[in-house]
Amino acid sequence: MPDTENKKIVGTDINQYPQKKNFSSLPFRNYEFREIKDIYKALNWLSFKLQKKNPLFYLNSFRDFDLNGVDLFHFFNVLSFGKKPWITTFESSLPRWGEVSVPKTETGMRLLAGKSCKQIIAISECSLNIEKQLIQNQFPSFADEILPKLKIFHPVQNASITSMAEKNPPEDFIRFVLIGLDFFRKGGLETLRVFDRLIVAGEAIQLVIISRMNIGDYATHAGNSEKEEAIKLIAKHPKHITWHKMLPNAEVLAILRDSHVGLLPTWADTYGYSVLEAQSAGCAVLSTDIRALPEINTQETGWIIPVRKDQFGDAILMNDDDRKTFSIQLENNLEITLKSILADPVSIQRKGVKGLERIKNLHSPELRAVEMEGIYDLALS
Repeated sequence: MPDTENKKIVGTDINQYPQKKNFSSLPFRNYEFREIKDIYKALNWLSFKLQKKNPLFYLNSFRDFDLNGVDLFHFFNVLSFGKKPWITTFESSLPRWGEVSVPKTETGMRLLAGKSCKQIIAISECSLNIEKQLIQNQFPSFADEILPKLKIFHPVQNASITSMAEKNPPEDFIRFVLIGLDFFRKGGLETLRVFDRLIVAGEAIQLVIISRMNIGDYATHAGNSEKEEAIKLIAKHPKHITWHKMLPNAEVLAILRDSHVGLLPTWADTYGYSVLEAQSAGCAVLSTDIRALPEINTQETGWIIPVRKDQFGDAILMNDDDRKTFSIQLENNLEITLKSILADPVSIQRKGVKGLERIKNLHSPELRAVEMEGIYDLALS
């Protein structure tokens, strides 16, 4: 049994969804997490609002004044300037300091190479490769110190069901679910346009949307006109399309357990956490193939829409023409793929089984807790 009185304390500056999905919610035996109030972060935020005029402040950084009473730190996308042992998990590359400049990046590389930094954990192979390219191509003098610290830990996910026997098969209708705050970046408008045509054609389908439907995202640049179009399409089919602006995670998982296919035909995502949640509930998944998505969704577990990508796995969205082309191609390929699903509903159950298996085998919180405790033990040895 763990010694609750002698657990070591791991500090983190923010403890929100990314931290919980990657480390802070794990069922540790010998460690517990504590969210640290960082005065420097308030100054950091002010510096950002003042357009980062003060070079002493860096986005996604932490100043350890050794006043927190913790044994070590574990951050997400954050680098520490302190001497206390620290670990960081990242989703794209490090340092993630907003304004890109060689001197700033070199400062970050020096921190990552330092003795206080004990481990650098990428959430995907894609992220790991982006960081490796940055180091090897631009900062090779830091490679010997940093590259051995790099490893991959995918986010964790509890299985939401024990077996597919807990789900109703797609017999009378097929229910699809699309989740994400940035609805348009997730491919929501293209999804609605296709569903509109399929519903009018008489297909037995339902769509559940869980999204605040934010506009102005960095990928699509969708605005009020796109939002108006989306709301009209939802209102046109009240028996087939349900929209929730926001739900607790437990209710989201309940909807997924009662659904068949998770949708993430996304324009831009560093990972795709909703894929894991859908698979945990036995849903097959339809996604694009950007960034980490090919690592977690395959033809075994769902359907893949290939898109034009750059060397980092991001969709090519450099200008308005790129965005228009991307949208048209996404909508066309999404319709083709959805029609293939409707023509072969048996495949949904088969792919759902495979998705549930990979969640149990590759994203287990219990197994990850053991691995992470090993890293913490080494960091403090």
